[in-house]
Amino acid sequence: MAVEDSEDDALLIAETLRDAGRPVACTRVETADDMRAALSRENWDLITADFHMPGFTAMEALKIAQELGSGIPFLVVSGAIGEEDAVALMRRGAHDFFLKGSMGRFPAAVERELNEAENRRQRRLAEQKILRQAEQLASTNAELALKNTELGAKNEELAAMNRELKIRAQQLYRSNVDLERFAYVASHDLNEPLRSIASFSQMLGRYYEAGRLTPDTADEFIGYIKEGVERMKRLIEGLLTFSRATHDTDFDFSALDPAQVVEGVMSSLRQAIAETNAEILCEPLPVVTADATQLGQIFQNLVSNALKYHRKGVRPEVRISAERRSGAIVFAVQDNGIGIDPKHWERIFVIFKRLHTQHEIPGTGVGLALAKRLVERHGGRIWVESQPGVGSTFRFTIPAATSPSEIIEAWSQPQDISDVDAFGIKMTDV
Repeated sequence: MAVEDSEDDALLIAETLRDAGRPVACTRVETADDMRAALSRENWDLITADFHMPGFTAMEALKIAQELGSGIPFLVVSGAIGEEDAVALMRRGAHDFFLKGSMGRFPAAVERELNEAENRRQRRLAEQKILRQAEQLASTNAELALKNTELGAKNEELAAMNRELKIRAQQLYRSNVDLERFAYVASHDLNEPLRSIASFSQMLGRYYEAGRLTPDTADEFIGYIKEGVERMKRLIEGLLTFSRATHDTDFDFSALDPAQVVEGVMSSLRQAIAETNAEILCEPLPVVTADATQLGQIFQNLVSNALKYHRKGVRPEVRISAERRSGAIVFAVQDNGIGIDPKHWERIFVIFKRLHTQHEIPGTGVGLALAKRLVERHGGRIWVESQPGVGSTFRFTIPAATSPSEIIEAWSQPQDISDVDAFGIKMTDV
């Protein structure tokens, strides 16, 4: 697809690829509506975009491609583009840029991006196949367990051994699935900062070879490379934190006062509270059986998000409350922030999936995924109720009057994992 207002320039792009020996079927679009329609209508291998078009910019085209294009390579091909604009496009996710008067390396770059896109597609297919096989194995184990139950084995010792076996099998299954999903996240989400590092390193080399590298330009490109390195470091640290929360078996459940846990959280967040002039209200909370450190991490992630995503010009207000409901304590963290569209209510609990760019609101996308996993370790669940422009209420449950051993066993028991999990993979879709 060529996002181009000139038919001649679209033909130039196609002919350049044909001259390099690649068959091309090129469709030209000029407006945002035409581009959205084309992306919805069929699959595309490559998108090129002119930087200078009346009423439609390459940056707008890039945003549409990222929303609807599922990782399609995006190249900027323009008659003239300033260094600052080129850098901005690369930082927002464009894969490369070219001047129409200098298309020598264009075919090779297209070949490279198409190969990388195909590699990503094949990797996704392989990972989905593995997860599908894992689900089939779990289903077979469940059927066998049901048949064993139907046989009516009454020997208490044998029944206890079967329960233990199912717990261990589920733990092994969880570990195997988490390992595959961890590999998916590592190959997919860590590729973003890695691509930025590679792109600006290549630009640094090209400017140097062309004799155009000034100290200021070198400092700028190196700064972007450092940003990519720091971004990757934060993502890796987030993955490690999430992994520890998933596999750490050092439980320390006891009866505790959540109000004291919240007080500790407020102390650790005092700087953010002061900077935003936030008002934090904590209603009386009932005693629960929980791990104090993990419960504190849940509250800290939810409250810090409420402070981070506040509305401009509106003083943040956060209210923490709880109620007893159907054998569980339902905690609520309510804010008056920017709110969340209902279509994103599940997506926000997926690790690394964010609704805002780093330029808009910095973050790693780990906090809510970690909170979800910690709540699940307590035998509970977490969800959000929200209205854009009004605020959000995050609720999570912890079983009431439950002994530590019962919580640990409940967490280990087989659970329905067909829903979207913290890695964003839906088992019924693979």
